[in-house]
This record gives sequence, structure tokens and C-alpha cells, in this order.
Amino acid sequence: MTQDTLPERQTTLPQTPPRSSRKKNAARVWRIVGNVLFYLVMALVLVGAFWFSRSKDPTKSIFGFRFYYIQTPSMEPEIPVGSAIFTRYTDPENIRVGDVITYYLEDTSISHQVVEVLPASDETGLPWFRTKGIANAEPDPQLVRGDAVAGVEVLVIPRLGYVMSWVGNHIFLTLWIFVLICILFALIGRLLRPDKPRPGGD
Repeated sequence: MTQDTLPERQTTLPQTPPRSSRKKNAARVWRIVGNVLFYLVMALVLVGAFWFSRSKDPTKSIFGFRFYYIQTPSMEPEIPVGSAIFTRYTDPENIRVGDVITYYLEDTSISHQVVEVLPASDETGLPWFRTKGIANAEPDPQLVRGDAVAGVEVLVIPRLGYVMSWVGNHIFLTLWIFVLICILFALIGRLLRPDKPRPGGD
């Protein structure tokens, strides 16, 4: 008499990807994120340079921020010629002595330091400001109305103003250069990418 035996059922557990593969995938994701952020920053700089180079309206800004190109030495050595000064709109009531403000005098933007805050004396109800260039011996002859202030300095980057000024004056050429650089990086990335082994290959 023989006893039949059932074949043993084999179960296959799902294989966990090797750690090296997970690291490669994570590195690829971070590389993509870094590229996207880089292109977004570049696009923001291009758009901002074009927008501000064509506008004298102090109310135009990106999330309340504007940038200006320093062309005179009145604020040296703290803000040298050729610097980019980034400003943020601030309620004139919150501006204090020592702040560097950017304001408009007719069609010209001026970035000088506040040396005195004067009480409101007109229908706007906003304070007035006496300003002075750090390198100048005397304060500016004219007072600054509160509603003429475009923003308060939050960041200064030396020499970046030269670049932004050139971009604003050559926006279409800059766009072409930007597109060519993107294509070049894409081609380099494709050339450096390792070839995947073909199925059934030797």
C-alpha cells in the first residue's frame, strides 16, 4: 500500500530592492528636484529683470520684493557701485532711523539711509524721512514722503547688479542663451547616463 504525497507548495516572497538601487533612485529624485529649482530661479530672475527694467511703478513687485541696480557711489563702502539691492515693501510707520530705503524722486530711484523720521504733515498721514548717502557729507536736500518709499533694504549682492542690468537690456538674447544652456545640459546628461543592459544580451 502506497501513500500519495502532495507536492510541496513553494511560496516566493517579494524581493526587496537592494539598498544600492534605492540610493540611486533617491539620488535621481534629488537631482531632478535640484534641476527644477535651478530652472525656476533662473526663470524668476529673467522675468524680474525684464519686468523691473521696463517699469518705474514702485508698486510692482514679486511677493513684495523688488531689486535695483546701484549706479552711484553714494552708499559706499556698504553698498558698492554695481551691487543689486533687494528691497521689501514696508509700512512707512515701521521704518526706523538706520534703515536703508529706496524711494522715487520723479523717475529716479534712490537708495539712501534714513537719518531722521519726521511726523506726518500732509493729508496722507504718513511720516516723512530725512535721508543721506553714507559716503555723502550732508543729508539729502529734499525730504522723502512716506508714500514715495518703494521698500526697505533686505539684501545686497555686490556686482550682481551688472548682470541684472545686462539681462534687462538684452532680454531676448538672454532667453536664447538660457534655452541653449538647457539643451546643452540635457545633452550632457544623456551622454553621461549609463546604458541599461538589454534583456538576453551577453
